Amino acid sequence: MALAQLGSEGQLDEQDFARWLALATVRQIVPRALRIIHALLPASSPHRAALDAARLACAAACDLNAASAAAWAVRAAACDASAASAA
Repeated sequence: MALAQLGSEGQLDEQDFARWLALATVRQIVPRALRIIHALLPASSPHRAALDAARLACAAACDLNAASAAAWAVRAAACDASAASAA
């Protein structure tokens, strides 16, 4: 992706590229990370379901609004899991 950006100076709308990159990250990278975290949580953890739902929402995001909502769901699930493990 960086090579595409470097080789297209003056031909690439940087805002469109940034939007595309953000959406691609939420759809592809975040779900992989959540799958790993899900596997590391104990089977009895009540947060597994919330993280899995957030993972599916990220993978299904079709636009930036959906990606943003999914990212907030990830944040909420992660904060809940973190607070529970600290207690």
